[in-house]
Amino acid sequence: MILGALGGKRIDMEISNLLLLSRYREFIEIADDVSSVRCVRAGESIEVSHRQDQYLSIIPLSPLVKTGKSYGLKYPLEGLEFSFGTTCGISNEIISETAELTILEGEILLICQKK
Repeated sequence: MILGALGGKRIDMEISNLLLLSRYREFIEIADDVSSVRCVRAGESIEVSHRQDQYLSIIPLSPLVKTGKSYGLKYPLEGLEFSFGTTCGISNEIISETAELTILEGEILLICQKK
C-alpha cells in the first residue's frame, strides 16, 4: 500500500501517481483516509468488503473494458462494455456483505471512496 500519493495541491502529480498503478503487475494500492485506488486487469476478479457510506467507482484505462461476473452492487456491471473516458461506472454502491467484479478485457482503476 502506498500512502501520501493522493491529495495535495498538484493534480498533475496525483494523476501521474494513479496512472503508475497500471505499470506494475503486482497488487499495489494507493490510499488516504478517504479513498483507496487499485488497478484491475483482464482476467482478474476483485472482491470488496461492504463498508457503510462508501462509493465504488471504475474508470477505464484502456480503449475498451468488458466486465464479466458482477455481484453485490446497487447498479449491476455484469456483461457491460466501457470505453476510455466514459463515466457510467462512477458512484456505485455495495449492497451486500461483499461485492465482486471480474474484468474480461481491458484495465480499470477501481476506486473505493467514503461518501
